[in-house]
Amino acid sequence: MNIRLENRHEPHPVERSSIREADGVQYCAGTNSRPSGPFHGRGGSDARRALHRPCRPLWLSVGSFVAESEDNMNTPLRMGVITAVLLVALLAFATEEVKGQEALSKELLTVLAAEKTAAQLGGPIRISLSVKSQAEQEVTIDGSATAFDCFDVTDPDGQPAPYVGFMGQIMFKPVPLQASSTVTIAEGLDLTDKYIFQKAGRYSIRFKGERTGVPGSNTVTVDVTPGQLTELDQLVIQLLPVCPVGWRLTKSGRDQQEAAPFGRSRVAGYAATICRNYMSGEALYVWLTKAEAQIDPDQKPRIKSEYVGRTGGLHVYVAEDSKTPALWPKAIEDISRVLQIVKE
Repeated sequence: MNIRLENRHEPHPVERSSIREADGVQYCAGTNSRPSGPFHGRGGSDARRALHRPCRPLWLSVGSFVAESEDNMNTPLRMGVITAVLLVALLAFATEEVKGQEALSKELLTVLAAEKTAAQLGGPIRISLSVKSQAEQEVTIDGSATAFDCFDVTDPDGQPAPYVGFMGQIMFKPVPLQASSTVTIAEGLDLTDKYIFQKAGRYSIRFKGERTGVPGSNTVTVDVTPGQLTELDQLVIQLLPVCPVGWRLTKSGRDQQEAAPFGRSRVAGYAATICRNYMSGEALYVWLTKAEAQIDPDQKPRIKSEYVGRTGGLHVYVAEDSKTPALWPKAIEDISRVLQIVKE
C-alpha cells in the first residue's frame, strides 16, 4: 500500500477567510484575539533572525492525506497517520517558539516596579512596567501587553490570586522602541482591578510575558496590611465559588462607579460578568446598584435585564445570554443564594 501526503502551498480558502486584517496586522477571530505577530523588528541581528526565520506554510487537513489502495486505507490507520504528522508539526512549532523567546529575552529587558512596597487591604496596588532595548536596531513591541491575565500574582499562602480583569478583544498597539532605550508600557496600573487580593500578607508579582512579544519580568513583593475590602470585591469573592468550570468572572474597575443594566438607566453601582464565551452567548451579566435603575423605553437591547431583589443596600439585576440557561440552568438561583438576595 502506497500512501501519499499532499503538501499544499496555496492558502486554503477557509483559513484565509477566518483571518481579518487591521492596520496591516493580522488578527484571528477568537474571543481573546491577539496579533499574529506581536514582535516586529527592523534590522538584522542574529536574535531577530532567530525570531523571524523564513518558513513555508504547511496546510494540513484530513482530505490532504490520500491513500492509493483499493480500500483507500482504513480509518484507524489513516487517523493514526494524521495524528503522528500533527504531533511532529506541533513539536517543531514549540521548539521554534522556545528559540524565539530565548532570542527575545536577549534583546529586551522587562522591568516591573511597585509604586509602593506596602499597601492597605482594599486600597489600590499600583505597578509600572518598562521595556529596555538591548538590540542594535529599532524594534516594535505590543503596548497592550498588560491588557489581559498577564501577571503571576501569588498570595501569602502561595496560591495564585483569582483573575477578575478584562476579557475580550483589543487591537495590537505598536510601540516603537529605539536601540538602547527604554519605554514604559504601563504606569500606575492598579492590579486590584485585575486580581483579587483577599487577605493581608506578602504578595509576589511578576509579569508573565507569554505570547505578548514582551519577555517576562523580575519579581516584586508587596506587603498588604490589614484593612477592609471594597464592597464590590466582597461580593466578587462570594460569587467566585459558584462559577461553573471553564467560566470566568470579570468585574468593573475601581474608577467605574456607575452601572447601566441592559435596557435601563445608568445609576451608581457596579457590574460583573460571568462568562465562558460572550461572543457565543455564554454569559451571565450582573449589576449591583445603589438606586433603582428605571426601564429606558428608548433602549432596544439584544437581551434585557431583570430585577431579582436586594442584597444589603444594593439592588441586583441580571441578564442571561442566549445559551446560558442550557449550560447553567440554575445560574440566577446560584447567585441569589450566595449573595443572599431578598426578593421584593
